[in-house]
Amino acid sequence: MGFLLLIPILLYMLAVASLPVGAAVVVVMAAADAVKRLSRRAGAADAARRRLRATDADRASVIRRLSAECAVGRLTLAELDERAEAAWDARTYVQLERLERDLPAGDARARLGRYRGWLVAAALYNACWGSAVALGAGSVAWKAIGMLVLAYAPGYWWAARDPERRAHFVAVGLLGKLLGPLGFAWAAATGRLPAWFVLVILTNDVLWWPAFAGFLRAAAEAHGGWRRFLAGA
Repeated sequence: MGFLLLIPILLYMLAVASLPVGAAVVVVMAAADAVKRLSRRAGAADAARRRLRATDADRASVIRRLSAECAVGRLTLAELDERAEAAWDARTYVQLERLERDLPAGDARARLGRYRGWLVAAALYNACWGSAVALGAGSVAWKAIGMLVLAYAPGYWWAARDPERRAHFVAVGLLGKLLGPLGFAWAAATGRLPAWFVLVILTNDVLWWPAFAGFLRAAAEAHGGWRRFLAGA
């Protein structure tokens, strides 16, 4: 469903890039189709990665998470020993994932994949909007905003390719989407920005909050909690 948020591109192609309605509609339809294709491609890449051989670091990470689950009573010591032995014997990511499938961390990893479409949409949205603003008419400050938005696009795409390992890109993105409205509120209160700029805040920031927050919640669970996630563990 993430491709639905590409609709604001139509507004910006009209207001910022001054494209005719027909051309803007074509751009949005092409963008929506690209999101679907890129999302499927990212899913295929993730499936291929899961078939790769795991490293000792991957096995140790799984065992740490299993130990944490044992500490809170979800696994018995006997189950922990059995799964830890299976983890060291595992050769692929798929085999490791099976050891956590019935645990919150495993469920969280499954949920992460459901946000792939949103991340691809965010990457494409930022690329389209940022390019339109940076290359269109406007002040230097306005163009700088466009370039800043454009800079986030690769991070969202990389996160879509591997949601668990690159979830921190989304954390940085959400931080920017939280600071943007705060900056707008201050600027609007001091008369430094026109009221219509709220449209930019709504489409660039606020509309993405639910998806990004849900993704990061699942990412934190997959990493063993917010503390470990924020520490980069």
